[in-house]
Amino acid sequence: MRKLLILFFCVWTIHATANPGKRDTTFIKRPYYLGLTAGYTHFLHVLDNNSPSDIAYMPGWVRNQVFYSGISPGLTFAFPFSKKMECEVAMQWSTYFDKRNEITDLVTDTAPFPHIVSYNSVRVWKASHTWELRTAFTYEFLRKNTVALQAGAGGWLAVQDVGYGSGQVGLEGLVKCYVAPAHFPTMQFALACGITHVDMYASLRVSVMLQGTRTYRVKPDKYYVRTYEEGE
Repeated sequence: MRKLLILFFCVWTIHATANPGKRDTTFIKRPYYLGLTAGYTHFLHVLDNNSPSDIAYMPGWVRNQVFYSGISPGLTFAFPFSKKMECEVAMQWSTYFDKRNEITDLVTDTAPFPHIVSYNSVRVWKASHTWELRTAFTYEFLRKNTVALQAGAGGWLAVQDVGYGSGQVGLEGLVKCYVAPAHFPTMQFALACGITHVDMYASLRVSVMLQGTRTYRVKPDKYYVRTYEEGE
């Protein structure tokens, strides 16, 4: 039995040494990107807390605020890791546009219970501004010639408090495409759908990117030693 085990070990060792195959060290070159981004966000009015409602049924409130859209220019950095993964980090300046019904004249009655008797209101547009930090992790499932497709998930965090309804945290899934035409910077197009405590939203981002190349080594599954005879 011991002789059979020794023989098996010797045969396996010779086979592994003579056929390293995928166990060998591999060097991988993948692009990284740095560029400027312009994004547009549209709120979908799916959740009740971002739906229009009558001010008459909101005692104590002075306005009814509904978010509609936002724009987000920013700076984006995308860095590859592993074999197919990519991490994208961005700092963006977001402006959200909302429509509010502001009460200009309010008459209330407290007998027998407090309630609104009548009011006059005017509808006005407002804008809220905030800095946001956005991060996304994506997997590259296609790269062909000058086009690459990736999909993944991420989110953003507002680093400033801009008041009710601004959406301080957002979570999203996204698909993005890199296009690298000749004699022109790489373009990135990203489509995302996400949710905040305010509402669900869809967003579209377009980026102009400068591209570099990262080279890194993938370690072999098993290390081996191979000797060469004179004349090989």
